[in-house]
Amino acid sequence: MHDGMLHGTTAYIVPPTLHHHCLIQHTTIPTTQVALSAPISISRLICEQARSYPNMIEPLMDAVKFFSPLAFDVLTFVLIDELASNASGKIKDDGISTADWLTNLAIFTGMLCKKYPGPMEVHAILQYVVNQLKCWQSMDLLVLERVITSMTGFTLLTDVSEVQCEALAGGQLLQQLTFNYKEAISAKAQAKGATRLMAALQQVCGGGGGSGFGVCENVCVCV
Repeated sequence: MHDGMLHGTTAYIVPPTLHHHCLIQHTTIPTTQVALSAPISISRLICEQARSYPNMIEPLMDAVKFFSPLAFDVLTFVLIDELASNASGKIKDDGISTADWLTNLAIFTGMLCKKYPGPMEVHAILQYVVNQLKCWQSMDLLVLERVITSMTGFTLLTDVSEVQCEALAGGQLLQQLTFNYKEAISAKAQAKGATRLMAALQQVCGGGGGSGFGVCENVCVCV
């Protein structure tokens, strides 16, 4: 299939303006069908949608629901390629804030690892963060933060008030209401996500002369 025709087809499959519930029905099966014959093109378009439209991230989670193992492998590759493709543009012009596209892709990555920890190569994404740290690219630590936050349910809190500190002594519902968490993660899902994340962190990193360090140790050394 011609690249222009394919891009037009996939762009029709993943429009950015549909309502969430309509978008799920509109995209899931057609996206899966296209992914069988052109996984790179559909994965590239999905990542482009995620980096440009934050409101598309949640519907895209359902759009890849029936991806094949090969399609998930390709999606992981394309996602890492998108994260690494614009190293100089990861910071806004003010020199402090993280670029919006990197924030969106980091959120997208974390949600993918949370919802599809089996088919998604979590270790490959963590390995990418380690490789970037070895090249003195610390902005990609945002990806690691989002993966940990999504898979474990733990949220990084800053500027916590006294009332919020007291709420931490309460139950999950009280914490959710106090900190305005968008969604609560069950204890079972939290334990499962933490176990999968720990397994990925403990895998031995490739390259670097076979140091034998896991991802966790490499991150600590690089930081």
